[in-house]
Amino acid sequence: MMDAGNPLMIPVLGSYFIANLPTFSAGKVSDTATLLMKRIRNGDATARGGYWNPMITQQDIHRAIASPLSSATCTPQDLQAVIPGFNASPARVALPRWTDETYIEGWTLGRDFIPYYTRVCYLWTDHADSKQQTCFIGWGRQPGRGTYFSRTDTCLNTESTMRPYFEWDRSGSNWVFKDCLQPNPPVGLPYPDWIERDDGVVKAQILGNPNFGLTSDETLNLIAAQLRRGGGELAIFWLGFLGNGVGLLFSEGNYLNPLSHNLQVIDYNLFSRNADLTQNDFPNPCASIAEPSELALEAESAHGHLTRFTRLRHIAGTAWSANSRCRRLLFRYLESQIHAPADAH
Repeated sequence: MMDAGNPLMIPVLGSYFIANLPTFSAGKVSDTATLLMKRIRNGDATARGGYWNPMITQQDIHRAIASPLSSATCTPQDLQAVIPGFNASPARVALPRWTDETYIEGWTLGRDFIPYYTRVCYLWTDHADSKQQTCFIGWGRQPGRGTYFSRTDTCLNTESTMRPYFEWDRSGSNWVFKDCLQPNPPVGLPYPDWIERDDGVVKAQILGNPNFGLTSDETLNLIAAQLRRGGGELAIFWLGFLGNGVGLLFSEGNYLNPLSHNLQVIDYNLFSRNADLTQNDFPNPCASIAEPSELALEAESAHGHLTRFTRLRHIAGTAWSANSRCRRLLFRYLESQIHAPADAH
């Protein structure tokens, strides 16, 4: 399924569906679906030549859903029979927001064929010294060509976007700063209530279902939001947050036209609210050497969330200093998992 050529021509990649079929009766297959199945059997349905994104994206999923091979009605009760605790379109559910000091760890699946190990540190003061810093381990100088020995940070404040690039030094067992990459384009620092600002709506809840890692008194809120980025581009977000405001999952799809769209996911392993972060946890080696006209470009209005992959646009961050908690945890992680003996790779 991870073959970039998608040889089986599966319309959806990386999705899992739960079906409940208490009864079964043959239904009419549409003429469009019949024609599509015939083309697939005859080998007429071939991949588009020169298509820049070989991965199945949100737009591809939309096409598949718009023209299904077959379909049937589904009610909230049908979903509840499959997913105990499911509640569709709950009313008056408060939206989550980031705390002024938020710390996140997780894995990001973006444009590359490897996931990025991701850390985010966020500090909001409601003043010009607000900032966010992210570390993407596995994201190199160019998307799709990184390894876990390369790391790109994105350093944000209310006025600029900077991207220091590092490489792992095996002899010294540390990250060595190499270059300041050009942000393309600069992006803004998100507000703590970015979900509300992006018109977020709790579309469904799952209550106390252990299959989702929930205890009997826990609630998982499934939230949809969107942001028009300008120039005809639309960002669509799907988020998973516990009722106590702890994040579990983030996904974003950006659509500009049929040949420019993407889908990326961040699986949060750790989401700490009211984390113990200070200004000292946000060093930026590019700050002292960047040319204002080239690297410290004026950011867009502070709006939106941390991940923005369309045309190399990323916003996110991690604390990074010799004495910071993020650095110690990252070294520990690298030593235990990433830089295993050569025969383990």
